[in-house]
Amino acid sequence: IASACGATLCDSGGFWQPRAGFWHCVDLFRPAASQQHQDAATAAALAVIETIERSSLLKRVSAVGVELMADLALIEGVKSVRGAGLLIGIEFSQPIAKKVALKCQKNGVLVNGNSETVIRIAPPLIVTDRDVAKFLKVFTESVHEVQK
Repeated sequence: IASACGATLCDSGGFWQPRAGFWHCVDLFRPAASQQHQDAATAAALAVIETIERSSLLKRVSAVGVELMADLALIEGVKSVRGAGLLIGIEFSQPIAKKVALKCQKNGVLVNGNSETVIRIAPPLIVTDRDVAKFLKVFTESVHEVQK
């Protein structure tokens, strides 16, 4: 949808930025993208953007992300936690990330063990408090089991 929306509305290889209360295309170069004139996809994308703005979803994402990062930082063995919103990186003091990722998967939670020391999580923007609590429980238990 993003490609189609960008190509249809922007009609170029530019990018979108908010300006004066609406999204404005900053045209960087031509020719236009291959997804040009995808009106249905554009309408769907605009409806999604309007829903996100109307429901204050990004404010909740920011608040949940801050709280989640603080909780993750308290887990023994976690060296640092960084991120923005719900895109979060968890760095361990030991090279256990891949083992923790496997243990989480066995316990029903998917995380991205993209290196020996860092796990990346990217929960959906509509994640519930119940989902966050379940994740923290499974993640904490998985870290503790791997460190035994």
